[in-house]
Order: sequence, then structure tokens, then C-alpha cells
Amino acid sequence: MARQRHTASTPTHTETGMAKILMICGDFCEDYETMVPFQTLLTVGHTVHAVCPDKKAGDTIATAIHDFEGDQTYTEKRGHNFTLNATFAEIRAQDYDALVIPGGRGPEYLRMFPAVTEAVRHFFATDKPVAAVCHGAQLLAGARVLEGRICSAYPACQAEVELAGGTYAPIPNGQAITHRNLVTAPAWAAHPVWLAPLLAGLFISADPGLCAPGSRSIRLHGVATSLRLEKLFWAVLEEIGQRDALSVPQLVSRLYDELVASGRLDEHANFTSFLRVTCMRYQQLQLAGRIPTDPRIPIRGLDAAWVLATGHRPAA
Repeated sequence: MARQRHTASTPTHTETGMAKILMICGDFCEDYETMVPFQTLLTVGHTVHAVCPDKKAGDTIATAIHDFEGDQTYTEKRGHNFTLNATFAEIRAQDYDALVIPGGRGPEYLRMFPAVTEAVRHFFATDKPVAAVCHGAQLLAGARVLEGRICSAYPACQAEVELAGGTYAPIPNGQAITHRNLVTAPAWAAHPVWLAPLLAGLFISADPGLCAPGSRSIRLHGVATSLRLEKLFWAVLEEIGQRDALSVPQLVSRLYDELVASGRLDEHANFTSFLRVTCMRYQQLQLAGRIPTDPRIPIRGLDAAWVLATGHRPAA
């Protein structure tokens, strides 16, 4: 029987400088090549939507574990049930900043869906970051996007890369290669190597407008005060406030009042710096699993002692 492995809740994509990433996967995609990138990209704060044609959010795909055990090719074992967190029929490729394609058996049939190959072509036409591992090159070949590109893949896919007009890169297992917007690798052993350039491309290509400062007039302790923060931080404050049905002015005013009541206002003479730290602390606690990433869950109903604790939640 397959082991059930659930996805984490997916963070809501706001204008926080983090990317919105599409992962196209299917039944018997390779287990490590699906789960590891999915969890890693979520961990650093990106939004990742894992989709499969003809399936919806909450459905599962079966994964396969491919291993290298001294035979002429890989061995294949049943993996886990991986839960999709978005519906393929509802996504639009133009809404995403990057594409990830796991290997395994999935790409063999995913390339037969016109809507899938059309989505893949969008990322190449717009020069957005694309990562494909192992047999993921089969989907790239099916989408006809490899013409003039250098691409690594599982060695048995060399013929498909070359027939599609690409140049196959015979790099060792555990290595990756980047050519223009495409990073590829032979198998899951290269995760640390191919994830690094993908992440670098995502951060470098972040909207520079998020760094632009903006001022808002907010009443603090009855006094109208002009506060100046970068757009990124205003967006995070808006997300925090919405979780408890508060506007940004209401949230900021409440934070200021609580700071005054605590007697620690002098420790935070620069209130805007305090707000920046508040935003970063909020996201840090989300990544640590202390604050749920589902924005529908109010913060006011959380156990504050648990959220701020360093140990594990005691058993009920």
C-alpha cells in the first residue's frame, strides 16, 4: 500500500517579493523530484501550486521512486500519494513567475495534453525561470521548446533532447546546468545544485517596485503620523490585518498602543523599524509552522504561548 504524504498549506501569494511557482506533475512522477522541490520552495516563502491535468485541488497523484542500484537503468518502486493543491483547469500560466517539471513517468503522458504544452511554452516565450529534472526533458521536447538550447536529462532521454533540436549536456549525476532561463539536471541527486540557480533567478527577477517606499498617514495615540515603509512591508501588514478583519491603520494603531502599554516604546524609538521587524517575524513564524499559512485562520484565535514557544506543542 502506498504511504500517504500530505502537502503543507500553501501560502497565499501577495506582493511580498516572493514568487508564485507552477509545478506540473502527474501520476508516477518521481517521488523525490516532486516532494523535495515543492517543500523547499514553500520553506523559503514562495507560493507553489502543484497541478495535474484532469485533476483538481485535493486529488492525489501516485509517485514512483527511481533509484540507481547498479543496473543498466534505474529501478522503480511505488512511492507516496502526493496531494495536489491547485486545479489545473483553473490556472493561467501568465499568473506564475516560474515553472518546475519533475521527472519520472509523468512527463511521458503529460506532453500529450495540449493545455500542458501550451503552458510550458508560455514560460519560454516570456523568458521566465524553468527547472526540469530527469525525464522532465520529455515534456520540454513535447512542447517543442528545446530548439537551440542546452539541456541535461536522464541519459536515456538524450535522443529526445536532440530530436527536439536541443543540445544534450552529458553531465554527471548530482550536477546541473543552466542555459538562459532553463536549469536542468539528470536526477534527484542534483536538487541542491539546480535549486540554487532557480532561487537566484527568482530573487533577482523580483518586482523592483516592491522596494519603492510609500507613506501613509495613521493616527497613533490620537496623533496623525506619517509612516514611510517599502511597498513590500505594507503588503505584509495588509495580509496580517485582513486575517483579523482589521485595516492597516487599525492594525498599526493597535500595535503602537500595545507597545506603549508594554512600557517598551523607548526600546523601539524608530516605530517603522519595529513594523518591518514585525513583518519579518510574522513570516518567520509561518515558515516555522507556528502561524498557519492559510489566511482564513484569524491570528487572534491562536495560542500565543504556543506561537512564541521554542518547543513542540504538547499532546492533547
